[in-house]
Amino acid sequence: MKKTSLLALAALLALAACDSKEKKVEKPAELTDIDNPTVHVQKLWGASVGGGGKKLRLGLGLASADNRLFAAGRDGDVAAFDLKTGKQLWRVETKLALAGGTGVGGDIVAVGSMARWWRSRRPTAPSAGAPT
Repeated sequence: MKKTSLLALAALLALAACDSKEKKVEKPAELTDIDNPTVHVQKLWGASVGGGGKKLRLGLGLASADNRLFAAGRDGDVAAFDLKTGKQLWRVETKLALAGGTGVGGDIVAVGSMARWWRSRRPTAPSAGAPT
């Protein structure tokens, strides 16, 4: 009982300390006008990894490492592209219905499906073939 009373008292004191009415809050900085609020976007290259058909909003996403872009399509394709040129470096057909985001770390590329995770060591040389 004594332990519970001490715990309740400590909680009450902690809550009372949060109720300070004399808080000094800085006013936010005033916004400034931007004279020319435009951004020019230029498409450098495009690619596809499948996934045609009904839009599912799976959020498979992209991952990048070592000047490469890794992408996955919901039909199971996983591919690597040169980040600057868009040249496809390799593609693997996992034969899985993919549903989890593309990730890369070290020399591993990973994507998820409802059945299991697929992962592979990624090639280190730009001319290397598909991972096994």
